[in-house]
Order: sequence, then structure tokens, then C-alpha cells
Amino acid sequence: MIYIQIVGSGFGECEKLENLCRKIVEENSVEAKIETITDVKQFAKLGVLQTPGMIINGKVVCIGDVPDEVNILAWMFEAQL
Repeated sequence: MIYIQIVGSGFGECEKLENLCRKIVEENSVEAKIETITDVKQFAKLGVLQTPGMIINGKVVCIGDVPDEVNILAWMFEAQL
């Protein structure tokens, strides 16, 4: 199982990234837990200084952008190795 954290406000681009991750997980039968971090105090601690951010298994994979599905899926599969 992989652990995905979406870091941001919970609105706008953050919400878009979360929904995209959930869609990819469902469509590709990826076993994952998705959590949204909206506490601004946690952002820097997690290494995300610009939102939205995406962390997979403790590794920051994206900051300040909503990546495309191909990249997200590649990061998910890489995390499963």
C-alpha cells in the first residue's frame, strides 16, 4: 500500500489534485491511502512551500502544480517497487 498526502488549502488546485489522485487509484486498482493536509503549519515541516503539493510514502514528488495523470501514475507505481 502506498501513502499519498495532498498538501494545500483543500480548495481549487488542491482539490483538483486530490480528485485526480483518487480517480487514478480507482481506475488502476492501486492500493493507497490518500490524506489531505490543510494545516499551514505542517506545510514547511513536510517540505512543501508552495501548494498544491503531493507526497508519496514520505517523498515530495510535486510542488506548486497539478501534474498530469501519466506522471502521477508513474510516481505511484515507482512507490510500489
